[in-house]
Amino acid sequence: MEAHGHRIIMVTSATSAVGGNRGQRSHAAAMVGRRILCQSLNAEFSPKGIHVPHILIDGALDAPDTLGKILGVERFKELRESRGGEHYNLMLPENVVALRALIRAHPQT
Repeated sequence: MEAHGHRIIMVTSATSAVGGNRGQRSHAAAMVGRRILCQSLNAEFSPKGIHVPHILIDGALDAPDTLGKILGVERFKELRESRGGEHYNLMLPENVVALRALIRAHPQT
């Protein structure tokens, strides 16, 4: 990374990285592990000018390839109809991409 001038490793995660919910113990354990890994990587690489941000996504992503497969076609369609679109309760993947671009463009401090 140093030789090629890459200075950032971005990791997205879920809110459960800082607090679990009922029925999500396995997911919460994985997200906590991801958070701690990011902290360790940041401690190791920050002296070399490489930043490792841990970006928390606080909500369900409108993603048929992930959430849609977990819920199934019909339940995902119902979720989109009740919480998507004009209801603004599902996060749009393109907004997450825009956030990552904003973080990448932020000057080093």
